[in-house]
Amino acid sequence: GKIYLDDGPTLWCAGMDVGFFPNLQKLRGFGAHDTGLFDSEGSVDALTGCGMLIRREVLETVGFFDEQFFVYVEDLDFCTRVRDAGWLCHYVPQALLYHAAGSTAGRGYSPWRKYMVAYNLALFVKKRGQISLWLAFLLLDVLCWPLVLFVSILKGQVPGAWAKGCGLGHGILGFRARPPHSSSE
Repeated sequence: GKIYLDDGPTLWCAGMDVGFFPNLQKLRGFGAHDTGLFDSEGSVDALTGCGMLIRREVLETVGFFDEQFFVYVEDLDFCTRVRDAGWLCHYVPQALLYHAAGSTAGRGYSPWRKYMVAYNLALFVKKRGQISLWLAFLLLDVLCWPLVLFVSILKGQVPGAWAKGCGLGHGILGFRARPPHSSSE
């Protein structure tokens, strides 16, 4: 469905696009005022876990969310497996939802959120094993991380950028997740 931020007419998500820039997973419509741009029903690359309706046959075919992801990217992994099995991820804008996004992990550059997303993206790339995915991930996430850190210094967002770098490294190297202790750090 079409998912609004809990504060009203601001979109949080109208399905997800999967690509490589600026992130592997992009929430369609994120942060935009709802002008009707996302009013067409149809297939999308992925859906967010906060608003899925899943057929029993799909679960019997592909299984449930992979528990190794804990939080973030589990929906992308699930939808990728669904599509690989020949099913579609279908966006229905008439199904309206309101989401308190960031209420647990913080919004934006929360260090806890940035760590967990980066860590789980590394797990996702390792799990998928596709050379094109690895190349894009290494180029756009890993090798560009020093640039992200530099820009974060200018914006005063060093803890979030540092946490992202740690998450990338820990995920790639197979370390156990060790995110910052709280979303307010």
